Amino acid sequence: MCSVGTAFGYFFTCAGAYILLKKYGDDTDTNKIHPAVAMGGCVISVAILLLLIVPGSPAFMAPQSFAALIVWVLMGVTFYFVSKKNFAKITKREMDYLILGNVQVVRGLRKGKDQGRVVQGNIVADQSNKS
Repeated sequence: MCSVGTAFGYFFTCAGAYILLKKYGDDTDTNKIHPAVAMGGCVISVAILLLLIVPGSPAFMAPQSFAALIVWVLMGVTFYFVSKKNFAKITKREMDYLILGNVQVVRGLRKGKDQGRVVQGNIVADQSNKS
């Protein structure tokens, strides 16, 4: 059952990376990961998931694991709908703080925007005047 959770987590991480690379990717970045790599991770995680849940496959889960997975999913769906109203009340600034910690988030570090401003910890530095 843990493998199913890992496959889901890996899928959402790769899908998030793919979306961010397509939407905010910088072609001049030398450390850039190609979006195809992230999409490949999505495909691999779906393949692993199918191996685990398709009957007759070599890695098919035992009935007890499958029952535990169903209970786990139902608990997650219940938690989501119970907590949805509380999460909707959190402002973007507070959510950034809760996720990123004490980090200043600078807007404009996107494709085609002011690339001279960088975020370093909680310090925003202007790189445009450096030689």
